Amino acid sequence: MASILAEHSTTISIATENINILQKESQAMYRDICNLENIKVDRAVFKEELTEVNHNYAKLYTMISMKENHMITIENFIEKFLPVRVLTQISEVINIIHPNSESSTI
Repeated sequence: MASILAEHSTTISIATENINILQKESQAMYRDICNLENIKVDRAVFKEELTEVNHNYAKLYTMISMKENHMITIENFIEKFLPVRVLTQISEVINIIHPNSESSTI
């Protein structure tokens, strides 16, 4: 009888441990479910925010295109102006170094 009692005590303690483990797991699952409910997004809210994000993206794309066009314009101006500026500087230096009569022959 004592051995049967010991077996049942062992079985009960194992069952109690299993119950505790299962309770902890169920509590963790409950916390996960609560977290999912808190972060769940309504479809209408998602579409609204997606529309806003797409609108902001379109604005940024337009601004980037404008800046790119402005940079291309500046680069074209520099490509055309820089040789003229260098030529002007060379002419100024020649006029400083040589008298006016000699610079006209160069």
